[in-house]
Amino acid sequence: MKSLLKMVLFLILLLIAHTSYADINSDLIQAAGINDAAKVKQLLKQGADVNAKDKYGNTALMIAAISGHTDTAKVLIDGGADVNAKDWSDDTALVLAIEGEHKDIVRLLKQTMARRHMVRGQAAAKIAKTPADYEDAIREFEQAAKFAPDWPEIYYNLGVVQEKAKEYDKAIENLEKYLALAPNATDADVVREFIYKIEFLKERGWSMEDLVGTWVGPKEVGNLTISLKKSGERYPKRFFYQKGEFVVMPSWPSYRVHIHSAKFDGKQLIINLSHFHENGMTGRDEHYDLTMVSKGRMTGTVKINEQKGPKTMLIFTVTGEWLRK
Repeated sequence: MKSLLKMVLFLILLLIAHTSYADINSDLIQAAGINDAAKVKQLLKQGADVNAKDKYGNTALMIAAISGHTDTAKVLIDGGADVNAKDWSDDTALVLAIEGEHKDIVRLLKQTMARRHMVRGQAAAKIAKTPADYEDAIREFEQAAKFAPDWPEIYYNLGVVQEKAKEYDKAIENLEKYLALAPNATDADVVREFIYKIEFLKERGWSMEDLVGTWVGPKEVGNLTISLKKSGERYPKRFFYQKGEFVVMPSWPSYRVHIHSAKFDGKQLIINLSHFHENGMTGRDEHYDLTMVSKGRMTGTVKINEQKGPKTMLIFTVTGEWLRK
Protein backbone atom coordinates (compact mmCIF):
# COMPACT_ATOMS: atom_id res chain seq x y z
CA MET A 1 0.00 0.00 0.00
CA LYS A 2 2.81 2.38 0.92
CA SER A 3 4.59 1.69 -2.36
CA LEU A 4 1.38 2.45 -4.27
CA LEU A 5 0.96 5.76 -2.42
CA LYS A 6 4.57 6.66 -3.17
CA MET A 7 4.06 5.95 -6.86
CA VAL A 8 0.89 8.09 -6.99
CA LEU A 9 2.68 10.92 -5.17
CA PHE A 10 5.61 10.67 -7.57
CA LEU A 11 3.27 10.89 -10.58
CA ILE A 12 1.51 13.92 -9.10
CA LEU A 13 4.83 15.68 -8.47
CA LEU A 14 5.99 14.80 -11.99
CA LEU A 15 2.78 16.26 -13.46
CA ILE A 16 3.20 19.45 -11.42
CA ALA A 17 6.82 19.79 -12.49
CA HIS A 18 5.88 19.25 -16.14
CA THR A 19 3.07 21.83 -15.89
CA SER A 20 5.40 24.35 -14.23
CA TYR A 21 8.03 23.72 -16.89
CA ALA A 22 5.48 24.29 -19.67
CA ASP A 23 4.18 27.45 -17.95
CA ILE A 24 7.63 28.97 -17.48
CA ASN A 25 8.43 28.38 -21.14
CA SER A 26 5.15 29.99 -22.18
CA ASP A 27 5.94 32.91 -19.89
CA LEU A 28 9.34 33.26 -21.59
CA ILE A 29 7.78 33.47 -25.06
CA GLN A 30 5.16 35.94 -23.83
CA ALA A 31 7.82 38.12 -22.18
CA ALA A 32 9.78 38.17 -25.44
CA GLY A 33 6.63 39.29 -27.26
CA ILE A 34 6.16 42.34 -25.02
CA ASN A 35 9.89 43.16 -24.96
CA ASP A 36 10.29 42.56 -21.22
CA ALA A 37 14.03 41.85 -21.30
CA ALA A 38 14.29 41.85 -17.48
CA LYS A 39 11.55 39.22 -17.21
CA VAL A 40 13.21 37.14 -19.91
CA LYS A 41 16.49 37.22 -18.01
CA GLN A 42 14.73 36.25 -14.78
CA LEU A 43 12.90 33.31 -16.40
CA LEU A 44 16.12 32.01 -17.94
CA LYS A 45 17.73 32.04 -14.49
CA GLN A 46 14.74 30.09 -13.18
CA GLY A 47 15.33 27.35 -15.74
CA ALA A 48 13.17 28.26 -18.72
CA ASP A 49 14.20 26.55 -21.97
CA VAL A 50 15.60 29.31 -24.17
CA ASN A 51 14.77 27.26 -27.28
CA ALA A 52 11.24 26.19 -26.27
CA LYS A 53 8.65 26.61 -29.04
CA ASP A 54 5.00 27.61 -29.11
CA LYS A 55 2.36 25.69 -31.06
CA TYR A 56 3.49 27.38 -34.29
CA GLY A 57 7.12 26.40 -33.82
CA ASN A 58 8.25 29.88 -32.76
CA THR A 59 11.01 30.30 -30.19
CA ALA A 60 11.27 33.36 -27.94
CA LEU A 61 14.07 34.64 -30.18
CA MET A 62 11.85 34.37 -33.26
CA ILE A 63 9.10 36.32 -31.47
CA ALA A 64 11.60 39.02 -30.47
CA ALA A 65 13.02 39.12 -34.02
CA ILE A 66 9.70 39.52 -35.81
CA SER A 67 8.58 42.11 -33.22
CA GLY A 68 11.76 44.19 -33.46
CA HIS A 69 12.70 43.77 -29.79
CA THR A 70 16.49 44.14 -29.95
CA ASP A 71 17.20 44.23 -26.20
CA THR A 72 15.24 41.05 -25.61
CA ALA A 73 16.86 39.37 -28.59
CA LYS A 74 20.31 40.14 -27.15
CA VAL A 75 19.36 38.65 -23.77
CA LEU A 76 18.11 35.49 -25.48
CA ILE A 77 21.23 35.16 -27.62
CA ASP A 78 23.45 35.65 -24.56
CA GLY A 79 21.34 32.95 -22.91
CA GLY A 80 22.20 30.45 -25.62
CA ALA A 81 19.29 30.82 -28.06
CA ASP A 82 19.72 28.80 -31.24
CA VAL A 83 19.88 31.35 -34.06
CA ASN A 84 19.47 28.56 -36.62
CA ALA A 85 16.21 27.18 -35.20
CA LYS A 86 13.30 27.09 -37.67
CA ASP A 87 9.55 27.51 -37.25
CA TRP A 88 6.92 25.42 -39.01
CA SER A 89 7.42 27.50 -42.16
CA ASP A 90 11.17 26.77 -42.11
CA ASP A 91 11.96 30.42 -41.29
CA THR A 92 14.77 31.36 -38.90
CA ALA A 93 14.91 34.39 -36.62
CA LEU A 94 17.10 36.13 -39.21
CA VAL A 95 14.55 35.58 -41.98
CA LEU A 96 11.77 36.91 -39.74
CA ALA A 97 13.81 39.98 -38.77
CA ILE A 98 14.55 40.71 -42.44
CA GLU A 99 10.87 40.35 -43.34
CA GLY A 100 9.99 42.73 -40.51
CA GLU A 101 12.68 45.18 -41.66
CA HIS A 102 14.20 45.31 -38.18
CA LYS A 103 17.73 46.34 -39.14
CA ASP A 104 19.20 46.35 -35.63
CA ILE A 105 18.14 42.76 -35.00
CA VAL A 106 19.28 41.70 -38.47
CA ARG A 107 22.69 43.16 -37.65
CA LEU A 108 22.76 41.49 -34.23
CA LEU A 109 21.82 38.08 -35.64
CA LYS A 110 24.36 38.30 -38.46
CA GLN A 111 27.10 39.24 -36.00
CA THR A 112 26.15 36.29 -33.81
CA MET A 113 26.18 33.85 -36.71
CA ALA A 114 29.47 35.24 -38.01
CA ARG A 115 31.05 34.83 -34.57
CA ARG A 116 29.76 31.25 -34.39
CA HIS A 117 31.30 30.30 -37.72
CA MET A 118 34.50 32.16 -36.84
CA VAL A 119 34.97 30.13 -33.66
CA ARG A 120 34.09 26.89 -35.47
CA GLY A 121 36.66 27.72 -38.14
CA GLN A 122 39.35 28.38 -35.54
CA ALA A 123 38.53 25.07 -33.86
CA ALA A 124 38.77 23.21 -37.19
CA ALA A 125 42.10 24.89 -38.00
CA LYS A 126 43.52 24.00 -34.59
CA ILE A 127 42.92 20.27 -35.00
CA ALA A 128 43.65 20.16 -38.74
CA LYS A 129 46.09 17.47 -39.80
CA THR A 130 45.09 16.87 -43.42
CA PRO A 131 44.08 19.08 -46.36
CA ALA A 132 40.48 17.97 -45.82
CA ASP A 133 40.63 19.31 -42.27
CA TYR A 134 41.69 22.72 -43.56
CA GLU A 135 38.83 22.61 -46.04
CA ASP A 136 36.47 22.37 -43.07
CA ALA A 137 38.05 25.50 -41.54
CA ILE A 138 37.88 27.33 -44.87
CA ARG A 139 34.16 26.59 -45.22
CA GLU A 140 33.46 27.92 -41.72
CA PHE A 141 35.40 31.15 -42.31
CA GLU A 142 33.68 31.64 -45.67
CA GLN A 143 30.31 31.32 -43.93
CA ALA A 144 31.42 33.88 -41.34
CA ALA A 145 32.36 36.28 -44.16
CA LYS A 146 28.84 36.00 -45.62
CA PHE A 147 27.33 37.26 -42.36
CA ALA A 148 30.04 39.84 -41.57
CA PRO A 149 31.72 40.89 -44.84
CA ASP A 150 33.48 43.85 -43.20
CA TRP A 151 35.10 41.92 -40.35
CA PRO A 152 38.87 42.00 -41.14
CA GLU A 153 39.90 39.09 -38.90
CA ILE A 154 37.80 36.67 -40.93
CA TYR A 155 39.91 37.29 -44.02
CA TYR A 156 43.15 37.00 -42.08
CA ASN A 157 42.10 33.59 -40.76
CA LEU A 158 40.94 32.56 -44.23
CA GLY A 159 44.29 33.52 -45.72
CA VAL A 160 46.23 31.58 -43.08
CA VAL A 161 44.33 28.30 -43.54
CA GLN A 162 44.25 28.65 -47.34
CA GLU A 163 48.04 28.95 -47.32
CA LYS A 164 48.22 25.72 -45.30
CA ALA A 165 45.86 24.08 -47.79
CA LYS A 166 48.10 25.47 -50.55
CA GLU A 167 45.28 27.50 -52.10
CA TYR A 168 47.77 30.26 -52.78
CA ASP A 169 45.71 32.57 -55.01
CA LYS A 170 42.81 32.66 -52.55
CA ALA A 171 45.16 33.08 -49.60
CA ILE A 172 46.76 36.15 -51.15
CA GLU A 173 43.36 37.58 -52.10
CA ASN A 174 42.00 37.28 -48.56
CA LEU A 175 45.12 38.57 -46.83
CA GLU A 176 45.06 41.61 -49.11
CA LYS A 177 41.37 42.07 -48.23
CA TYR A 178 42.35 41.98 -44.55
CA LEU A 179 44.90 44.77 -45.13
CA ALA A 180 42.34 46.79 -47.10
CA LEU A 181 39.83 46.56 -44.25
CA ALA A 182 42.45 47.15 -41.54
CA PRO A 183 45.22 49.27 -43.12
CA ASN A 184 46.48 50.41 -39.72
CA ALA A 185 46.57 46.97 -38.15
CA THR A 186 49.57 46.44 -35.88
CA ASP A 187 50.52 43.29 -37.80
CA ALA A 188 50.19 44.89 -41.26
CA ASP A 189 53.92 44.56 -42.02
CA VAL A 190 53.96 40.93 -40.89
CA VAL A 191 50.97 40.14 -43.11
CA ARG A 192 52.64 41.78 -46.13
CA GLU A 193 55.74 39.64 -45.59
CA PHE A 194 53.48 36.59 -45.35
CA ILE A 195 51.98 37.51 -48.73
CA TYR A 196 55.50 37.70 -50.25
CA LYS A 197 56.19 34.20 -48.93
CA ILE A 198 52.98 32.85 -50.47
CA GLU A 199 53.81 34.48 -53.81
CA PHE A 200 57.10 32.59 -53.84
CA LEU A 201 55.37 29.30 -53.03
CA LYS A 202 52.82 29.97 -55.75
CA GLU A 203 55.53 30.57 -58.35
CA ARG A 204 57.35 27.41 -57.32
CA GLY A 205 54.27 25.30 -57.94
CA TRP A 206 53.43 21.86 -56.57
CA SER A 207 55.79 18.94 -56.15
CA MET A 208 55.32 15.43 -57.49
CA GLU A 209 54.75 14.22 -53.94
CA ASP A 210 51.67 16.46 -53.74
CA LEU A 211 50.06 14.36 -56.48
CA VAL A 212 50.48 11.04 -54.72
CA GLY A 213 47.27 9.48 -53.46
CA THR A 214 43.79 8.46 -54.51
CA TRP A 215 41.61 11.23 -55.92
CA VAL A 216 37.82 10.92 -55.94
CA GLY A 217 36.42 12.42 -59.13
CA PRO A 218 32.97 12.82 -60.73
CA LYS A 219 30.98 9.59 -60.81
CA GLU A 220 31.24 9.38 -64.61
CA VAL A 221 35.03 9.10 -64.29
CA GLY A 222 35.62 7.55 -60.89
CA ASN A 223 38.78 7.57 -58.82
CA LEU A 224 42.32 8.28 -59.97
CA THR A 225 45.22 6.78 -58.03
CA ILE A 226 48.65 8.34 -58.56
CA SER A 227 51.97 7.05 -57.22
CA LEU A 228 55.62 7.83 -57.87
CA LYS A 229 57.51 5.47 -60.15
CA LYS A 230 59.47 2.86 -58.25
CA SER A 231 63.12 2.38 -59.09
CA GLY A 232 63.63 -0.51 -61.50
CA GLU A 233 59.93 -0.99 -62.09
CA ARG A 234 59.46 -1.31 -65.83
CA TYR A 235 55.88 -2.48 -66.06
CA PRO A 236 53.66 -1.46 -63.13
CA LYS A 237 50.84 -3.85 -62.25
CA ARG A 238 47.94 -3.82 -64.72
CA PHE A 239 49.77 -1.42 -67.07
CA PHE A 240 51.16 -2.13 -70.53
CA TYR A 241 53.14 1.08 -70.65
CA GLN A 242 53.94 4.19 -68.64
CA LYS A 243 55.82 7.43 -69.24
CA GLY A 244 57.06 10.23 -67.04
CA GLU A 245 57.95 10.06 -63.35
CA PHE A 246 54.68 8.68 -62.06
CA VAL A 247 52.06 6.06 -62.80
CA VAL A 248 48.28 6.41 -62.95
CA MET A 249 45.63 3.89 -61.93
CA PRO A 250 42.08 4.79 -63.07
CA SER A 251 39.26 3.06 -61.20
CA TRP A 252 37.34 2.00 -64.30
CA PRO A 253 37.17 -1.83 -64.25
CA SER A 254 39.52 -2.57 -67.12
CA TYR A 255 41.58 -5.58 -67.96
CA ARG A 256 44.43 -3.46 -69.29
CA VAL A 257 45.40 0.21 -69.26
CA HIS A 258 47.78 1.89 -71.69
CA ILE A 259 49.19 5.31 -70.73
CA HIS A 260 50.12 7.30 -73.82
CA SER A 261 51.47 10.29 -71.89
CA ALA A 262 51.49 11.69 -68.38
CA LYS A 263 53.05 15.00 -67.40
CA PHE A 264 52.89 17.50 -64.57
CA ASP A 265 54.44 20.98 -64.64
CA GLY A 266 53.83 21.88 -61.01
CA LYS A 267 50.31 23.16 -61.62
CA GLN A 268 48.72 21.38 -64.55
CA LEU A 269 48.30 17.61 -64.80
CA ILE A 270 47.75 16.18 -68.29
CA ILE A 271 47.18 12.45 -68.81
CA ASN A 272 46.23 10.53 -71.94
CA LEU A 273 45.32 6.87 -71.50
CA SER A 274 43.26 4.05 -72.96
CA HIS A 275 41.39 1.14 -71.38
CA PHE A 276 41.03 -2.20 -73.16
CA HIS A 277 38.42 -4.63 -71.90
CA GLU A 278 39.24 -8.31 -72.03
CA ASN A 279 36.37 -9.07 -74.41
CA GLY A 280 37.89 -6.74 -77.00
CA MET A 281 34.51 -5.20 -77.77
CA THR A 282 34.63 -2.21 -75.43
CA GLY A 283 37.22 0.43 -74.79
CA ARG A 284 37.65 3.88 -73.39
CA ASP A 285 40.05 6.74 -74.16
CA GLU A 286 40.50 9.46 -71.54
CA HIS A 287 42.23 12.85 -71.72
CA TYR A 288 42.70 14.48 -68.30
CA ASP A 289 43.41 18.21 -68.06
CA LEU A 290 43.43 19.07 -64.36
CA THR A 291 44.78 21.95 -62.30
CA MET A 292 45.99 21.66 -58.72
CA VAL A 293 44.22 24.28 -56.60
CA SER A 294 45.13 22.87 -53.17
CA LYS A 295 46.95 19.93 -51.69
CA GLY A 296 43.71 18.01 -51.56
CA ARG A 297 41.82 19.37 -54.57
CA MET A 298 42.12 19.41 -58.37
CA THR A 299 39.67 20.83 -60.86
CA GLY A 300 39.38 20.46 -64.62
CA THR A 301 37.93 18.34 -67.39
CA VAL A 302 38.17 14.82 -68.73
CA LYS A 303 37.31 14.12 -72.35
CA ILE A 304 36.11 10.57 -72.85
CA ASN A 305 35.66 8.49 -75.98
CA GLU A 306 33.83 5.29 -75.11
CA GLN A 307 33.34 2.44 -77.56
CA LYS A 308 30.59 -0.13 -77.10
CA GLY A 309 30.69 -2.65 -79.89
CA PRO A 310 32.55 -2.33 -83.19
CA LYS A 311 30.74 0.80 -84.41
CA THR A 312 29.32 2.66 -81.43
CA MET A 313 31.36 5.60 -80.11
CA LEU A 314 30.11 7.95 -77.39
CA ILE A 315 32.01 11.21 -76.87
CA PHE A 316 31.45 13.39 -73.82
CA THR A 317 33.28 15.75 -71.48
CA VAL A 318 33.11 15.73 -67.69
CA THR A 319 34.00 18.88 -65.77
CA GLY A 320 34.35 18.81 -62.02
CA GLU A 321 36.69 18.42 -59.08
CA TRP A 322 38.86 15.65 -57.71
CA LEU A 323 39.31 15.46 -53.92
CA ARG A 324 42.01 13.44 -52.22
CA LYS A 325 40.68 10.59 -50.08
